[in-house]
Amino acid sequence: MLKNSFVPEKVPFTSIANIAKDAIIILDDEGRIVYWNPMASRIFGYKKSEILGKEAHLVLSPPQYHSAYQQGYPKFSAEGRGKVIGRTLELEAIRKNGEVFPIELTLSLLHVGERHFALGIVRDITRRKKAEEELEKYRQKLEELVEERTRKLRETNKRLRVEIKIRRQIEQELKQSLKEKEVLLQEIHHRVKNNFQLVCSLLNLQAFHTSSEEARRALQEGQARIRSMALIHEMLYQSFYQGEVNFAQYIKNLVSHLQQMESVANKDIQIKIKVEDIYLDLKKAIPCGLIVNEIIINAFKHAFPDRDRGEINIEMRAKDHQVYLQISDDGVGVPLEIDVFQSKTLGLRLIHDLVQQLRGEIRMERHQGTAYFISFKK
Repeated sequence: MLKNSFVPEKVPFTSIANIAKDAIIILDDEGRIVYWNPMASRIFGYKKSEILGKEAHLVLSPPQYHSAYQQGYPKFSAEGRGKVIGRTLELEAIRKNGEVFPIELTLSLLHVGERHFALGIVRDITRRKKAEEELEKYRQKLEELVEERTRKLRETNKRLRVEIKIRRQIEQELKQSLKEKEVLLQEIHHRVKNNFQLVCSLLNLQAFHTSSEEARRALQEGQARIRSMALIHEMLYQSFYQGEVNFAQYIKNLVSHLQQMESVANKDIQIKIKVEDIYLDLKKAIPCGLIVNEIIINAFKHAFPDRDRGEINIEMRAKDHQVYLQISDDGVGVPLEIDVFQSKTLGLRLIHDLVQQLRGEIRMERHQGTAYFISFKK
């Protein structure tokens, strides 16, 4: 059995080499293995007795390295110099079982007399390479995922740009359509307003030329009804974007018009308004406005026959999608023998019919004046 033919003079080297985690191999100037530590046996699979004296490149290295070795080692042996001396290289090696595996090799020069020996420290980097390969796989996978995600983002961005362009086009079309509708609505409003004014002017002209006080009063009441509807159209036009009428403001405007009527202009009739901000659409606003108009005109005509002072209260609130309207006066009250819901007078008949149009309910009290209580769904 061969022993290590090269043993450094210092005993600590052997002790260190025996416990080293890397293979330590020494080659003489002819490339033969003269030192082989225990870790070299574990890495390569050769016992010391099997490997000492063997040419390293023939036993431990794959064929692709033989040519470079044959060219470079003789120069190293003769001159003690070489391109790989003092460098750390990643190469491949062969185990005893023929397995090719990756190593990290560091070569150093040893001077023994006039001879040049090579000290090689070999580390098995199989695990590290596998880890690097796994990392490379993950990196590639990540790049693929990033690339795929980037592609999807580009596609999404492209679709968004198209959608934004379409939406901007639609927005422009809507603006143009809205502008056209505003012009059309303005034209319709002016025509309706002019027609209302024409009718009021005709009624006013007729009242001026009539000699009957009763006829004149009837014509004035007709004018008041026309103004009531005209006022709703005016406020609806002003609130075009809402499509509803602020009924609190409407009642205030209506009362202001009614107080200018000739029949009440010389009387001190106080009208108190307590109305919440309630918005009604056109189908509800017109009949409700006419109801308020008729009740107030009736109060002007009949509630205060023998006095010039009086008070009318208008209250309106909404709760649970229901509207509650209360109009009362402190006048003489409707006589008990008159059934207001069966009356043939135009004003009372209109009130009853308009409540039916709202699908609402109405009741009346005659205590210290007259009070109407009306409710309907908003």
